Amino acid sequence: MKKKILFLSVLPPPIYGSAMSSLTCLKVLQQDKNLEVYNLKTNFSKAFGDVGKISLIKIAGFFLILSKVISYTIKNRPDLVYIMPATAGFAFFRDFAFAFILKLLGRNIIYHLRTQITVEDKKNKLKNYILKKAFQNSKVIVLGKELKNNVLCYFRDNDIFILPNAISKTLSMERYEKIEKNRLNRSGLRLAFISNMMKPKGWPLTIEAANILNKTGVDFSLTFAGNWPSDKEKNDFYNLVKKYKLNSKISYAGYLDTKGKNNLLANSDILVFPTEYKFEALPRVIIEAYEYGLPVITTRNGSIPDMVVHNKTGFLLSDNTAKETAGYITALSDRQYLVNIGSESRKRFLENYELSIFKKNFLKIIKHNMRDKEIE
Repeated sequence: MKKKILFLSVLPPPIYGSAMSSLTCLKVLQQDKNLEVYNLKTNFSKAFGDVGKISLIKIAGFFLILSKVISYTIKNRPDLVYIMPATAGFAFFRDFAFAFILKLLGRNIIYHLRTQITVEDKKNKLKNYILKKAFQNSKVIVLGKELKNNVLCYFRDNDIFILPNAISKTLSMERYEKIEKNRLNRSGLRLAFISNMMKPKGWPLTIEAANILNKTGVDFSLTFAGNWPSDKEKNDFYNLVKKYKLNSKISYAGYLDTKGKNNLLANSDILVFPTEYKFEALPRVIIEAYEYGLPVITTRNGSIPDMVVHNKTGFLLSDNTAKETAGYITALSDRQYLVNIGSESRKRFLENYELSIFKKNFLKIIKHNMRDKEIE
């Protein structure tokens, strides 16, 4: 008999890291012949700019999903409930309301945290109380060892499972070698910044670094890609580019689908991603850059230090300044050095972040946490 899983998570659209990673998890579960998965999409945002904002549609959507959760649970008594909870905004209360109802119904819950629980969250008496009660006697998947330490106050050590994100391999070794050859032989550094274009993700610092590169005579171009959270941030971006007179050096490619993103990565030399986003966990874009052999210049935020090996697959910023960022970019002007680090990035992707590895480990965790373990 198949084991039943109730899957509660955000899913695309809109497209952003957590939603795409949850879609990967859903597909892995649906492909297992021993599992019967009932999926409920918990988000009702139509565009990225709507994420985190409350609306009547979202409130109505919450009650619709809640009724389905209760109905399915009472009728089918799932062996495991998978929840990818939000940790901020209206979505925090939405997801943990689902969790409390499921706990009252006696269900076995495993959480999959894709963001950090911040110091501010733990100091907030209401949120901290909700987290303690919701997480009590449950299990959790986190994306890296730093994030395990982040939740040890809520879970027992042996109830925490570490599993980094992963993506399907789309780039053959033959095509990668052609990309690497082109990268070795061309002149002028091609820099890429790929993210949702929120300021905390680091685009202002990246432009500041580009200004330093321009003043010091480094030959480069810089392409930004991603959705804008607001018109204000979009205007601030173009004003900053104009301020430093970088219009000939910087371009904005807009939102890119998977094909467009892969084309940008294939034609770039370095991913610049100085994120200071307080909920950052294990960014999917770094994995995507690794597949294409790009060195990554980024911060020590979240579990990024688990991903980026300093001076081997990229550079971890210590001071998070434009000067430091520009310095590492300049060091990669040495083409052979650039390609050598890129080769290590590609190797790290294949060994740690390719989907077949994730699939095996994810299913092992899920089946281990079924009440009846006969399908392990």
